[in-house]
Amino acid sequence: MISHIIKVAKRCWEIKSLNSGLAIVSALTSASIFRLSNTWSKVSKISLDEFETVKAWFSHKSNWSSLRSVVASTCPESTCCVPFLGFFIHDIIFIKESQEPMFGGGGGGGGGGSGPGAAEKVNLSRCRLLERVVDSALKFQKAKLVVAQKTNWGVERVSDG
Repeated sequence: MISHIIKVAKRCWEIKSLNSGLAIVSALTSASIFRLSNTWSKVSKISLDEFETVKAWFSHKSNWSSLRSVVASTCPESTCCVPFLGFFIHDIIFIKESQEPMFGGGGGGGGGGSGPGAAEKVNLSRCRLLERVVDSALKFQKAKLVVAQKTNWGVERVSDG
């Protein structure tokens, strides 16, 4: 059973269903599944080697560099990709925490318009960074998804999203 799940995670990588693949790898490395030593001992060496490869693909090291490179190289107009949604959330939180929303004004008695009466200004750099993250997430919603439903006799129906 675990060998089959490893193959599913590998297939998720191949079809660029990164959110699903990461969920599968996370589940397989969770403490409750990883403790099943009798089950893991029955998994073949080939499957265990595949699992190590898949774990490396979905690794969080270097700020998810493997997953980010796949997402960055995917052209949503020609290829479907379901990115890991945590990227976008992580990036938005990082930008919001590292960049002040407003600057200037209210900062002491110096001259040059920075006194108590000076107006604060919107941090446009922060807005541009947030826009890039949101745009990169939204581009994947525009991709056409082709779904082929298979039966024992072949493809029954093809639809595009």
